[in-house]
Amino acid sequence: MPDFDKKISDIVEIALNDDFQVLPIKTNHIYSYNLIPLVIDHKDPFDRLLLATSLSENIPIITADLKFNNYSNKVSIIFP
Repeated sequence: MPDFDKKISDIVEIALNDDFQVLPIKTNHIYSYNLIPLVIDHKDPFDRLLLATSLSENIPIITADLKFNNYSNKVSIIFP
């Protein structure tokens, strides 16, 4: 069961300690947004921005959201 009591600062600290990098939103991420197809059953704009960032940076995206399978032809998806 996920721990939903963690503060965002705790999550960032854990991620940085595990050698994850926190990326800022850049202009090229926003431009890549249009390269992410709009899927009928998945219209979440923030998810599309995450996918656009993944595409732009050429890095995999880690998610538990199975709807991200719709984009596996664009970005590398890692499911836990």
